[in-house]
Amino acid sequence: PDVKAIVFTRGSTGVSAAMTLVKKERSDIECICVNYLETEAQVSAAADLGITVDDHEVYQEMVKTAKKAKLETVAFLIPQKYKNNTNIVDAKEMLQHVCEDEGLGFEVYEITYTSVAPNNLKSAADKVVKEAVKKHSNNVAFFTPSCILKDAVINAAAENDAGYIYTTCNCPRNHYLS
Repeated sequence: PDVKAIVFTRGSTGVSAAMTLVKKERSDIECICVNYLETEAQVSAAADLGITVDDHEVYQEMVKTAKKAKLETVAFLIPQKYKNNTNIVDAKEMLQHVCEDEGLGFEVYEITYTSVAPNNLKSAADKVVKEAVKKHSNNVAFFTPSCILKDAVINAAAENDAGYIYTTCNCPRNHYLS
């Protein structure tokens, strides 16, 4: 009874079902979903409030930062199993357009992993990062819309002397440039 609201800060696939279960048990709880991967229709059917950030504006800032660092290409690292996810496809297309507008190259690299064990993720990210570094030297900015791959991509890029690392999870405000 002390709980008045639940905030789902990363609305992964299945968040609508989770909110529906919460409402079924406790109709008095407000469900708020931020930066969701499911469709707006799915989230709005289950959430009391759904919030997203202006991805286009965030991607523009990311690309301008990469350009200011004299990088030439943005590498979009996507988990192979999510390559057809509507939100991932939209993010990829939006970022690609921003790169084109700013005169930066854009390439998509699929990362395949069999489990979410840290060593497995690191190995998978390392393979793709090495490929991109070999092709672009230190002139590449790395970006992933996957929270689970974030640390693996950061570590793989640092260990491969990529120089500049740009990675993000589904929430574009959660990013790094070093």
